[in-house]
Amino acid sequence: MNSKDKWLWIPMIALMVGAGLPPILIGFAEDSWQERIWVGMFTTMGAFTYAVFKKAGSRMLVISKWVEESPIGSTALVFVFTFVASGASALFATLPVPLWIHLLAGGCFAIAALTMLTKKAP
Repeated sequence: MNSKDKWLWIPMIALMVGAGLPPILIGFAEDSWQERIWVGMFTTMGAFTYAVFKKAGSRMLVISKWVEESPIGSTALVFVFTFVASGASALFATLPVPLWIHLLAGGCFAIAALTMLTKKAP
């Protein structure tokens, strides 16, 4: 293990805490349909959050540089990224709407994320 890689356990913990905290705070019933919606939406919200963070990082170069060069910055990014993706999907799963609306909105978020990722900057 390279000496630069010894700090990587910190972002790994941030990843686990960021992703696991919102479902714990919301408190889904075990093996419920809300839990299954959360699991499915986590991937879509992850892609959407990545697209938003990438677009914001290209506009805020100081923050982007801090995240790239600092272990604290990259740890903060990992925690915030997973917390936002997991929290958004947990809140989405608690909406009292029919399942087809959940599926439609999930597809819209996925299309928006892909559009943001593939659109060329001006």
